[in-house]
Amino acid sequence: MSSFTTESVSDDIETLVKRVVNHGGEINTNKMLSFRKSAEEGVGVFAKEALEQATVVMKIPYADCISVDSVTQCEALSCIFTEQPGLLEYPDEVLAIGLMHAALPCGASCGWADHVLTMPQANEINSTLYWTEEELEELNGCTVYHLTSMMKRQIAADWEGIHSALVEAYPQALRGATQELYRWALSMVYSRAVGLHRKNVYSRVIAPVLDLANHSPSVGSETADTFHYNEEVCLFALSYKCTWAYIYAVYMRLYIYILVLHIFSNRTSSSDFHPRVPGFTPCGSRRTNIRHIWPLS
Repeated sequence: MSSFTTESVSDDIETLVKRVVNHGGEINTNKMLSFRKSAEEGVGVFAKEALEQATVVMKIPYADCISVDSVTQCEALSCIFTEQPGLLEYPDEVLAIGLMHAALPCGASCGWADHVLTMPQANEINSTLYWTEEELEELNGCTVYHLTSMMKRQIAADWEGIHSALVEAYPQALRGATQELYRWALSMVYSRAVGLHRKNVYSRVIAPVLDLANHSPSVGSETADTFHYNEEVCLFALSYKCTWAYIYAVYMRLYIYILVLHIFSNRTSSSDFHPRVPGFTPCGSRRTNIRHIWPLS
Protein backbone atom coordinates (compact mmCIF):
# COMPACT_ATOMS: atom_id res chain seq x y z
CA MET A 1 0.00 0.00 0.00
CA SER A 2 1.33 3.44 -0.91
CA SER A 3 2.57 5.64 1.92
CA PHE A 4 1.56 8.82 0.08
CA THR A 5 -1.62 10.80 0.05
CA THR A 6 -1.00 12.44 -3.34
CA GLU A 7 -0.34 10.12 -6.28
CA SER A 8 1.40 12.84 -8.32
CA VAL A 9 4.46 12.68 -6.07
CA SER A 10 4.35 9.02 -5.06
CA ASP A 11 6.03 7.41 -8.06
CA ASP A 12 9.21 9.50 -8.02
CA ILE A 13 9.64 9.27 -4.26
CA GLU A 14 8.82 5.56 -4.13
CA THR A 15 11.46 4.98 -6.82
CA LEU A 16 14.00 6.97 -4.82
CA VAL A 17 13.18 5.08 -1.60
CA LYS A 18 13.71 1.76 -3.38
CA ARG A 19 17.06 2.91 -4.79
CA VAL A 20 18.34 3.99 -1.38
CA VAL A 21 17.16 0.78 0.30
CA ASN A 22 18.76 -1.34 -2.43
CA HIS A 23 22.04 0.46 -1.71
CA GLY A 24 21.91 -0.45 1.97
CA GLY A 25 19.87 2.45 3.36
CA GLU A 26 17.11 2.04 5.91
CA ILE A 27 13.74 3.74 5.40
CA ASN A 28 10.88 2.07 7.22
CA THR A 29 7.72 3.08 5.38
CA ASN A 30 5.88 -0.11 6.36
CA LYS A 31 5.42 0.67 10.06
CA MET A 32 7.24 3.86 11.05
CA LEU A 33 7.13 6.52 8.31
CA SER A 34 4.76 8.05 5.85
CA PHE A 35 5.24 10.79 3.26
CA ARG A 36 2.33 13.16 2.87
CA LYS A 37 1.73 16.21 0.75
CA SER A 38 -0.32 19.24 1.63
CA ALA A 39 -0.98 22.45 -0.24
CA GLU A 40 0.43 24.46 2.65
CA GLU A 41 3.69 22.62 3.38
CA GLY A 42 4.42 20.42 0.39
CA VAL A 43 5.75 16.92 1.05
CA GLY A 44 6.67 16.10 4.64
CA VAL A 45 7.70 13.09 6.72
CA PHE A 46 5.20 11.81 9.28
CA ALA A 47 5.40 9.25 12.08
CA LYS A 48 2.93 6.38 11.60
CA GLU A 49 3.28 5.52 15.29
CA ALA A 50 4.42 7.22 18.47
CA LEU A 51 8.24 7.23 18.48
CA GLU A 52 10.59 7.30 21.42
CA GLN A 53 13.29 9.95 21.60
CA ALA A 54 16.44 9.09 19.59
CA THR A 55 14.64 6.49 17.45
CA VAL A 56 16.48 6.34 14.12
CA VAL A 57 13.84 6.88 11.47
CA MET A 58 16.05 6.54 8.39
CA LYS A 59 19.66 5.93 7.36
CA ILE A 60 21.02 7.18 4.04
CA PRO A 61 24.39 5.92 2.71
CA TYR A 62 26.86 8.72 2.02
CA ALA A 63 27.39 7.40 -1.50
CA ASP A 64 23.72 8.09 -2.28
CA CYS A 65 23.93 11.74 -1.22
CA ILE A 66 24.51 14.68 -3.53
CA SER A 67 27.90 15.79 -2.25
CA VAL A 68 31.03 17.57 -3.39
CA ASP A 69 32.53 14.11 -3.88
CA SER A 70 29.70 12.81 -6.06
CA VAL A 71 29.52 16.00 -8.14
CA THR A 72 33.27 16.34 -8.74
CA GLN A 73 33.61 12.63 -9.57
CA CYS A 74 30.74 12.68 -12.06
CA GLU A 75 32.15 11.91 -15.51
CA ALA A 76 30.28 14.76 -17.16
CA LEU A 77 31.32 17.33 -14.53
CA SER A 78 34.80 16.33 -13.39
CA CYS A 79 36.56 18.37 -16.07
CA ILE A 80 34.96 21.56 -14.72
CA PHE A 81 36.58 21.13 -11.32
CA THR A 82 39.87 19.89 -12.72
CA GLU A 83 40.18 23.00 -14.84
CA GLN A 84 38.49 25.37 -12.34
CA PRO A 85 39.81 24.12 -8.95
CA GLY A 86 38.90 27.39 -7.22
CA LEU A 87 35.26 26.30 -7.28
CA LEU A 88 36.06 23.63 -4.69
CA GLU A 89 36.45 26.37 -2.08
CA TYR A 90 32.71 27.00 -2.36
CA PRO A 91 30.87 23.71 -1.70
CA ASP A 92 27.41 25.24 -2.09
CA GLU A 93 28.35 26.32 -5.61
CA VAL A 94 29.58 22.79 -6.37
CA LEU A 95 26.26 21.34 -5.19
CA ALA A 96 24.36 23.93 -7.24
CA ILE A 97 26.29 22.93 -10.37
CA GLY A 98 25.42 19.30 -9.70
CA LEU A 99 21.74 20.14 -9.29
CA MET A 100 21.62 22.23 -12.46
CA HIS A 101 23.27 19.43 -14.42
CA ALA A 102 20.75 16.85 -13.18
CA ALA A 103 17.81 19.15 -13.96
CA LEU A 104 18.91 19.55 -17.60
CA PRO A 105 18.39 17.07 -20.45
CA CYS A 106 22.15 16.50 -20.65
CA GLY A 107 22.15 15.27 -17.04
CA ALA A 108 19.14 12.98 -17.20
CA SER A 109 21.31 9.89 -16.68
CA CYS A 110 23.49 11.20 -13.84
CA GLY A 111 23.48 9.38 -10.51
CA TRP A 112 21.16 11.80 -8.70
CA ALA A 113 18.70 12.71 -11.45
CA ASP A 114 16.01 10.60 -9.75
CA HIS A 115 16.64 12.55 -6.53
CA VAL A 116 16.17 15.88 -8.31
CA LEU A 117 12.81 14.66 -9.66
CA THR A 118 11.51 14.63 -6.06
CA MET A 119 12.45 18.26 -5.46
CA PRO A 120 9.93 21.09 -5.85
CA GLN A 121 9.96 23.14 -9.02
CA ALA A 122 10.28 26.91 -9.15
CA ASN A 123 6.51 27.45 -9.25
CA GLU A 124 6.20 25.54 -5.95
CA ILE A 125 8.76 27.64 -4.09
CA ASN A 126 7.37 30.43 -1.97
CA SER A 127 10.34 32.14 -0.36
CA THR A 128 10.99 35.85 -0.54
CA LEU A 129 13.50 35.11 -3.32
CA TYR A 130 10.49 34.22 -5.47
CA TRP A 131 8.16 37.03 -4.50
CA THR A 132 7.36 39.63 -7.12
CA GLU A 133 8.85 43.09 -6.72
CA GLU A 134 5.40 44.39 -5.76
CA GLU A 135 4.99 41.75 -3.06
CA LEU A 136 8.49 42.30 -1.73
CA GLU A 137 7.93 46.05 -1.58
CA GLU A 138 5.35 45.43 1.15
CA LEU A 139 8.29 44.48 3.39
CA ASN A 140 10.31 47.60 2.62
CA GLY A 141 11.74 48.76 5.91
CA CYS A 142 12.24 45.25 7.30
CA THR A 143 15.53 43.40 7.55
CA VAL A 144 14.05 40.67 5.36
CA TYR A 145 13.51 43.14 2.53
CA HIS A 146 17.15 44.22 2.53
CA LEU A 147 18.55 40.71 2.96
CA THR A 148 16.39 39.37 0.15
CA SER A 149 17.47 42.22 -2.12
CA MET A 150 21.09 41.53 -1.22
CA MET A 151 20.73 37.84 -2.00
CA LYS A 152 19.08 38.58 -5.34
CA ARG A 153 21.97 40.86 -6.28
CA GLN A 154 24.50 38.24 -5.20
CA ILE A 155 22.80 35.53 -7.24
CA ALA A 156 22.77 37.79 -10.30
CA ALA A 157 26.43 38.72 -9.81
CA ASP A 158 27.54 35.09 -9.33
CA TRP A 159 25.61 34.02 -12.38
CA GLU A 160 27.17 36.70 -14.56
CA GLY A 161 30.63 36.38 -13.05
CA ILE A 162 30.92 32.60 -12.72
CA HIS A 163 28.16 30.37 -13.99
CA SER A 164 27.27 31.92 -17.34
CA ALA A 165 30.91 31.44 -18.35
CA LEU A 166 30.79 27.80 -17.21
CA VAL A 167 27.70 27.19 -19.34
CA GLU A 168 29.53 28.55 -22.36
CA ALA A 169 32.76 26.66 -21.63
CA TYR A 170 31.15 23.30 -20.75
CA PRO A 171 28.03 22.91 -22.90
CA GLN A 172 28.19 19.12 -22.61
CA ALA A 173 27.42 19.47 -18.89
CA LEU A 174 25.41 22.68 -18.56
CA ARG A 175 23.80 23.43 -21.93
CA GLY A 176 20.51 25.22 -21.32
CA ALA A 177 21.27 26.43 -17.78
CA THR A 178 19.88 29.86 -16.94
CA GLN A 179 20.00 32.28 -14.05
CA GLU A 180 16.53 31.09 -13.05
CA LEU A 181 17.79 27.50 -12.87
CA TYR A 182 20.76 28.67 -10.80
CA ARG A 183 18.42 30.43 -8.37
CA TRP A 184 16.38 27.24 -8.06
CA ALA A 185 19.51 25.17 -7.45
CA LEU A 186 20.74 27.49 -4.70
CA SER A 187 17.28 27.40 -3.13
CA MET A 188 17.52 23.61 -2.96
CA VAL A 189 20.99 23.81 -1.41
CA TYR A 190 19.98 26.38 1.20
CA SER A 191 16.90 24.42 2.24
CA ARG A 192 18.11 20.82 1.99
CA ALA A 193 21.86 20.56 2.57
CA VAL A 194 23.06 18.92 5.79
CA GLY A 195 26.40 19.87 7.33
CA LEU A 196 28.57 17.01 8.60
CA HIS A 197 32.16 16.09 9.37
CA ARG A 198 33.54 13.18 7.34
CA LYS A 199 37.15 12.05 7.65
CA ASN A 200 37.83 15.20 9.70
CA VAL A 201 36.61 17.41 6.87
CA TYR A 202 33.44 19.51 7.10
CA SER A 203 31.13 18.94 4.18
CA ARG A 204 27.56 19.60 3.09
CA VAL A 205 25.39 17.00 1.44
CA ILE A 206 21.82 16.67 0.25
CA ALA A 207 20.56 13.28 1.40
CA PRO A 208 17.80 11.67 -0.69
CA VAL A 209 14.45 11.02 1.03
CA LEU A 210 15.82 12.43 4.29
CA ASP A 211 15.66 15.90 2.73
CA LEU A 212 11.86 15.61 2.69
CA ALA A 213 11.84 16.19 6.45
CA ASN A 214 10.82 19.80 6.87
CA HIS A 215 12.89 22.18 8.96
CA SER A 216 11.80 23.34 12.39
CA PRO A 217 14.03 25.65 14.44
CA SER A 218 12.01 24.79 17.55
CA VAL A 219 12.97 21.11 17.72
CA GLY A 220 16.64 21.83 18.41
CA SER A 221 19.37 24.42 18.07
CA GLU A 222 21.99 22.42 16.18
CA THR A 223 22.05 20.05 13.22
CA ALA A 224 23.35 17.35 15.57
CA ASP A 225 20.06 17.51 17.50
CA THR A 226 18.35 15.56 14.71
CA PHE A 227 21.16 14.21 12.52
CA HIS A 228 24.00 11.78 13.11
CA TYR A 229 26.72 10.76 10.69
CA ASN A 230 28.90 7.65 10.64
CA GLU A 231 29.27 6.78 6.94
CA GLU A 232 25.49 7.06 6.83
CA VAL A 233 23.42 10.19 7.29
CA CYS A 234 20.85 9.35 9.97
CA LEU A 235 17.70 11.24 10.92
CA PHE A 236 16.44 10.45 14.38
CA ALA A 237 13.38 11.49 16.33
CA LEU A 238 13.57 13.93 19.22
CA SER A 239 10.24 12.89 20.69
CA TYR A 240 7.02 12.14 18.82
CA LYS A 241 4.39 10.94 21.25
CA CYS A 242 1.47 10.88 18.85
CA THR A 243 0.69 9.09 15.62
CA TRP A 244 0.87 11.12 12.39
CA ALA A 245 3.03 13.79 14.00
CA TYR A 246 5.34 15.72 11.68
CA ILE A 247 8.95 14.55 11.86
CA TYR A 248 10.88 17.78 11.73
CA ALA A 249 14.61 18.29 11.39
CA VAL A 250 17.19 20.95 12.24
CA TYR A 251 19.32 21.56 9.17
CA MET A 252 21.72 24.22 10.40
CA ARG A 253 22.18 27.15 12.73
CA LEU A 254 20.13 30.27 12.14
CA TYR A 255 22.18 32.34 9.72
CA ILE A 256 21.57 34.82 6.95
CA TYR A 257 19.82 32.56 4.46
CA ILE A 258 17.55 30.99 7.04
CA LEU A 259 16.79 34.43 8.46
CA VAL A 260 15.51 35.57 5.10
CA LEU A 261 13.52 32.45 4.42
CA HIS A 262 12.08 31.65 7.85
CA ILE A 263 11.60 34.90 9.72
CA PHE A 264 7.93 35.10 8.76
CA SER A 265 7.11 31.45 9.31
CA ASN A 266 5.14 30.12 12.24
CA ARG A 267 7.42 30.03 15.28
CA THR A 268 6.35 26.57 16.42
CA SER A 269 5.76 24.74 13.15
CA SER A 270 8.07 25.92 10.41
CA SER A 271 8.47 23.89 7.26
CA ASP A 272 11.22 24.46 4.73
CA PHE A 273 10.63 27.29 2.37
CA HIS A 274 10.93 25.12 -0.73
CA PRO A 275 7.38 23.72 -0.70
CA ARG A 276 5.30 26.14 1.41
CA VAL A 277 5.83 27.95 4.68
CA PRO A 278 2.93 28.73 7.02
CA GLY A 279 2.64 32.49 6.86
CA PHE A 280 4.07 32.73 3.33
CA THR A 281 0.64 32.99 1.78
CA PRO A 282 -0.07 34.74 -1.52
CA CYS A 283 -2.44 37.07 0.30
CA GLY A 284 -1.00 40.58 0.42
CA SER A 285 -3.00 41.62 3.48
CA ARG A 286 -1.67 38.61 5.43
CA ARG A 287 1.88 39.59 4.55
CA THR A 288 1.18 43.15 5.61
CA ASN A 289 -0.16 41.94 8.94
CA ILE A 290 2.92 39.78 9.48
CA ARG A 291 5.16 42.70 8.66
CA HIS A 292 3.61 44.72 11.47
CA ILE A 293 4.00 41.87 13.96
CA TRP A 294 7.78 41.75 13.60
CA PRO A 295 9.83 44.75 14.71
CA LEU A 296 11.64 46.80 12.13
CA SER A 297 15.40 47.08 12.32
